[in-house]
Amino acid sequence: MNFLGTNIQMVFDSFFVKIPTVDFTGKESLVFQLFKSSIPYCYKTVPEDLTYTFDETLYEGTFDNILGQDTIELIALCMKREYYRREVDKYASTKQYIGTQAFNKLPNMKELSDCARVNLKDISDTFEAFRQEFYTYKN
Repeated sequence: MNFLGTNIQMVFDSFFVKIPTVDFTGKESLVFQLFKSSIPYCYKTVPEDLTYTFDETLYEGTFDNILGQDTIELIALCMKREYYRREVDKYASTKQYIGTQAFNKLPNMKELSDCARVNLKDISDTFEAFRQEFYTYKN
């Protein structure tokens, strides 16, 4: 008997809910890259095997196993962390390219950069705290 594992869309949906102000329509490739980069941060922490099959043409796939909601949430938190890391890197690169004084004069750029930095710190702390909840005395 062949059972299907958890649909990867469940992880994506959990991620989308965590960043409601961003429209990811037409950004399927970005979402998949965030997902792929998050799996290595989670696979040693969660009890399930995170092997999956994914069709990059249709942007849909399934894990080989059924994942618990806590595992889905951990992967989605990591995706959010990777999203904000990307934002911080984008602002840092722009700042380095044009110089700090010019960067700070651009409308809202310094505020957006600072906000992305705070968001990255907050989500990193949240991810690490939630990750620790997976470790028990049995592990």
